[in-house]
Amino acid sequence: MGKKIFGLYATLCFLSVILITVSCSSTWHRIKVHVGGLIPTFRMDTSVLSVRIPEGSGFLCKVVPSKTCEKLDEGVSLQHAQQQWCASYIKGVYPQPCTAFKHAYMFGIGVVIGFALDIILLGVSLYLLWHYMSSSRHKPVYRTSASYTHALGTLIMTVIVVLHTVLAMDKLENIGGLGSSVLGASDSVGYAPGYFVMWCGILIQIIAMGLHTCMPLSQEETEDQRMEYEFMKEQKLYGSMDHEAPGDLPLRGDYGYSAPAQPQISPQVVMAPAMTPPAMTPPAMTPPAMTPQHAVPTFVGAPASQEPFTGRPAF
Repeated sequence: MGKKIFGLYATLCFLSVILITVSCSSTWHRIKVHVGGLIPTFRMDTSVLSVRIPEGSGFLCKVVPSKTCEKLDEGVSLQHAQQQWCASYIKGVYPQPCTAFKHAYMFGIGVVIGFALDIILLGVSLYLLWHYMSSSRHKPVYRTSASYTHALGTLIMTVIVVLHTVLAMDKLENIGGLGSSVLGASDSVGYAPGYFVMWCGILIQIIAMGLHTCMPLSQEETEDQRMEYEFMKEQKLYGSMDHEAPGDLPLRGDYGYSAPAQPQISPQVVMAPAMTPPAMTPPAMTPPAMTPQHAVPTFVGAPASQEPFTGRPAF
């Protein structure tokens, strides 16, 4: 189920990028300028980075050279437009276009930069989710990091478009009605389809971000499994260290940094001289002294004689 959700998520991300790309190349704001409030002079289409005056949108092309109309029909950058309208003699007569083009140019650059960051962050999110799906352990840290990355890209894009709406589109809306009484723009709402396409792309990104809650796999690694894996890894490491020779084992610090190898000194065996045991001389055996009572034999059953034994029996 998780892989199907991942496929849907990737599809929504690509669709969002396509819609935002189309929006950046489309018209965001459109307004008509009249002379005396009655005669339509030209129509001005403003996109993220350029402004265009379509040929045939008013009688302007009837009074200016055709090459100028062709150039305006192709469109000019907002930077060039704000430099032209911010000239002192034009700004003094009609100051609103200078302010509007200046804000539209600055925040248009912001939209482009934010979109580039959004594409990078979406790509990182897709890679992290793919690694989460394809790895053997299915670490939840990859899924969590992917959701944070996606949320950051969507937030950047949303904030930039909101700032563009408040500070740039509002100025483009106020181009008309406050300028010269001879040349002025209409007060109608000028939001064009390209602006709404941008919000559709952002909305799809928000929907895709909600799919992260359905992304966890049933085989996802739990905290207990992670701790068991780390324990087995340490056991394997220390087990391999026990089989190493003491002389080949480097000294290690508390954090795994190897200390400089110590010089190894080979033990030298010193042979002690042969020890000859001393000669064992038995002690001299001295017979005990013979006393007279020991020298006189007696017969069993006969009374002991008081006389010394002479060698002849007494009758």
